Amino acid sequence: MTTSNNQNVPGENNLHSTIIMENSQNFNTYGNKKYIIDVILNNKACMICVNFARWFPVFLVFGIVGWAYYAYIFILCFGVIDFLFKRIFFILILHILLILFIWSYLATVFTDNGKIPEEFYLPYEVNEDVKNAETNDAAKEIVRRYVKMHNLPIQTRMFDQAYRYCHQCAMVKPDRAHHCSICKKCILKFDHHCPWVNNCVMYSNYKYFMQFLGYGVVLCFFVALSNLNTIIVFVREISSHSGTLNSVGTSFQLVFLEFISIMFGISLLCLFSFHIYLISKNRSTLESYKVPVFTFGVDKNAYNISLKHNFSEVFGKQPLFWFLPICSTSGDGIIYLSNCSGTANYTHEEAVVSINNITNDSTVRVVNSCEENILQNRGDVTNIGLNRENDNRKFENDTESLTSEEEKSDYENNSIGYEDGINETVINNHNSNLELGIANKLRYTIRSGVQYSSIAQSDEL
Repeated sequence: MTTSNNQNVPGENNLHSTIIMENSQNFNTYGNKKYIIDVILNNKACMICVNFARWFPVFLVFGIVGWAYYAYIFILCFGVIDFLFKRIFFILILHILLILFIWSYLATVFTDNGKIPEEFYLPYEVNEDVKNAETNDAAKEIVRRYVKMHNLPIQTRMFDQAYRYCHQCAMVKPDRAHHCSICKKCILKFDHHCPWVNNCVMYSNYKYFMQFLGYGVVLCFFVALSNLNTIIVFVREISSHSGTLNSVGTSFQLVFLEFISIMFGISLLCLFSFHIYLISKNRSTLESYKVPVFTFGVDKNAYNISLKHNFSEVFGKQPLFWFLPICSTSGDGIIYLSNCSGTANYTHEEAVVSINNITNDSTVRVVNSCEENILQNRGDVTNIGLNRENDNRKFENDTESLTSEEEKSDYENNSIGYEDGINETVINNHNSNLELGIANKLRYTIRSGVQYSSIAQSDEL
């Protein structure tokens, strides 16, 4: 008996109903919000409106700066200030600060995220295995094997000690990198997404962002202070009713300029001070409330090496370039020097660091025996004093058996030379062991022959 083509296959209605129920559940889960977002992203006209809304704060900044420039130059300098030298001085200082401010602002806006090496991106097959994994633990194990296979220099973990993986970008996140939901990509040393620059504040433009804030503070307070005397005169004219209609209308623009300058100056000063504090601790805004996780636990001071190192990591090693909006940031945004707070867990192990093709396929091996070296150093320092006392006693006993003064003099010179040689050797060994202990306490990576970042401990998760 044949079955008609129009007859439904048994179970097909149930399967169709199941699909409808799943879609209904998904819609109820995400609600109208997900539907609206999908419509916006798939509509060209809506995307144009979204992009314009994102760029509107940037246009607003340039609009305010343009009007402030007009009010300061043409109303204050050429309309109020009569003294030529004072006028030239104000115009010169304003243009220097304004050029540095706009230069750093544009650099913050248009600097792109640094290039993330291809090794951090999972191949298509591996990514499909992660997607199709039966359990989360199985997916994490696939990522863990990939990291170990390619020797990716990663220290940070999730709370369950799994490697941080971005499903949207299909990549293993480098240290201090996070996914930006607005830019739709992972950002190196992500600090925050700033709507006033329509860009993420990150590794590649953090120096420009700090200069933008700093020069903005100086520029605002310079305008406010140089315009203060005019405001005082205007207030006196208003109180005495002696000002003309034209002068009052002109002065109102200068009053508004004073208000804008003070308001933005205080706002930028607060933000600038906060980020100076973050740099001094070598933290990002995100890390200030979301502490990084390592194999040994959380550590909010993991990247706080020293005040000099923290500032040079952002602004560069040449202080002359700190105030110029040019690229001088240290490192590559992938690897960071960090305090090895968990070194005690690996005291008697060998830390093996295999540098992949990013670092010319070289291998660096460091024997991690910090505690042994430190204890040995303490013993060496103690032995220096004990050896000196024993040698002095031996010297006194030996010199008593010598008859001639010449023999005593020769023996004394030889003994002193021998003693200095022994002590110098012990001290050199102490210094070298101490340096090795400090080096092992920090994590280093030798990259292209330059030592500047962290060695990941050989952890077996």
